[in-house]
Amino acid sequence: MIYALTLAVTLIMIGTHGYGLFLFGAILPDLQVKYGFDYAFIGTASATLQVAYMCGALLLGLAGNRLPARYWLTGSTVCCGALMLLLRLNHSPDLMLAAFALLGAFSAISWSSAVGVINGCLPLGRRGLILTIGASGGSWGMLSIGVLTDYGRALFAPEDLWVLGSGFALLGLLILAPFLRRSAANTAPSAHAASVAGMHGWTLEQKRVAGLAIVLSGLVGATAIPFTTYLSTYLIGEVGRAQKVASSVWQVLGVTGAMSGVLIGAIADRMDHRKIIIATFLAFAAASWFLAWAPTSSAIALAGIGHGVALNPFWGLLAAYIGTFFPPTATMRIDALGLVAFGLFSAMANWSIGQWATTGGSLGTVYMLLGGAILTMATLVLTAPRPRSHPVALPSRKTP
Repeated sequence: MIYALTLAVTLIMIGTHGYGLFLFGAILPDLQVKYGFDYAFIGTASATLQVAYMCGALLLGLAGNRLPARYWLTGSTVCCGALMLLLRLNHSPDLMLAAFALLGAFSAISWSSAVGVINGCLPLGRRGLILTIGASGGSWGMLSIGVLTDYGRALFAPEDLWVLGSGFALLGLLILAPFLRRSAANTAPSAHAASVAGMHGWTLEQKRVAGLAIVLSGLVGATAIPFTTYLSTYLIGEVGRAQKVASSVWQVLGVTGAMSGVLIGAIADRMDHRKIIIATFLAFAAASWFLAWAPTSSAIALAGIGHGVALNPFWGLLAAYIGTFFPPTATMRIDALGLVAFGLFSAMANWSIGQWATTGGSLGTVYMLLGGAILTMATLVLTAPRPRSHPVALPSRKTP
């Protein structure tokens, strides 16, 4: 059961996140040559995906209690699969933008609803593994895209990968279907009613956990996204390293991001989630300071490890941690609001750093400050309440 659930969630995330969010950028040079897309369309399409992702997360965060998590997951995954097939069949700019708007939203919903489903299917001591490995699905998707766009050109056109992404998502949902039916049969009406309750019935500790989770999600966005956004510009443009050096950092980052889900997932249910998050944050801070203080080092590629072990496992560990305090639907909604904070904070950080660099500010200073911010995040995790051995049920709403 554990292996099937892990495979299902990972396949869904490979499709909805790895291919749904990142394939367009990976095959963009081919699309430009074949269909003549200009930079205005490219910028609009990328912004559409990002804004839609936040809107989808916000929708689930505000209205996730209207339906059980399994319905959100099923609907969003099917829609992602259908939209990727549409993107393969149609290359009209207007239709592509409309598809991206829906694809971004449904991708966000697929992850947070998967969190709700896993928290509803399994006891506390078995959730961390699946959530942490599943959270690395996006990296596995990007890794497979890189391999296939390099070595698969003789077999298929790059835009055919939309079909493969759709297949990953729908195959994962097919494997998950028996568990969704079992979850529906085992879910008591009172359990969903308890999940529907708002903040009115939360304890002070629960409010503290929810607030901390959302703030941490935002801070991860403000540090992890700028780390990669300006990585190549810093190493090549400011430090003067060769393109292959920057590429080596990216390769290490990608492989580590994919493998970290498996490696950290193996211990996620055996250790305090807070301790693992702190350890990954410390590695991330070290990577940022390495870039700031020793950018000319021959071992600079190792800086990719810090980002790889921190970003993807964070989402699975955080979801597992929240689930020790809340029932599944509430966990799903808090996770979704965390994604909104992640998007907003990352956008503000990227814009601010861009303004700083435009006026002559050093990106080396930025990476030094990022390391300090990440260390502060690790300190913030130290204040988090100890995970519970079982979630505190929220009071159900009584009807007259």
